Amino acid sequence: MTANNANKFNRGLTLIEILISIAIIALLGTTVLLSFSGYRQRQVLESSARSLAATLRDANKKAVNQDQGKEWGVHFERAISGRDFYAVFNGPVYLTPVQLVYLPPTLRFIDPASGFKEIIFEKLTGLPSLATNIVVALTSNVAIFQTIIVDGVGKIQY
Repeated sequence: MTANNANKFNRGLTLIEILISIAIIALLGTTVLLSFSGYRQRQVLESSARSLAATLRDANKKAVNQDQGKEWGVHFERAISGRDFYAVFNGPVYLTPVQLVYLPPTLRFIDPASGFKEIIFEKLTGLPSLATNIVVALTSNVAIFQTIIVDGVGKIQY
């Protein structure tokens, strides 16, 4: 074989080189898509936790201002089937929601772990019925979560 003939064979790509290139591009594309999906889920988690904390602060403020002359509270429910939700209500017990918010399908409550939990803020003082944490996590990965803390004096931390 002469040097001229050897150059003819080295000018193109082999099938194996093309397949390896396609596999690398597919792997990089999949990695980027999965990273974006995880980022998007974390953004939904943070936004929902921020909204939940704002709802608690609003209920606290309504109790302090004696809106409608009643206590105000938030009811958190871990659904057996379907989506978890929380509801704002007024009065000493949860009967009729004033506002009902379902968590996005990608999120669930970790605390309350089962059943429900209620935080009722007293009229005028805004003191909560209990100091507690509300924990919201990704359904797909409960190790990624946000905690909203309601302390004994009604301070809500997110």
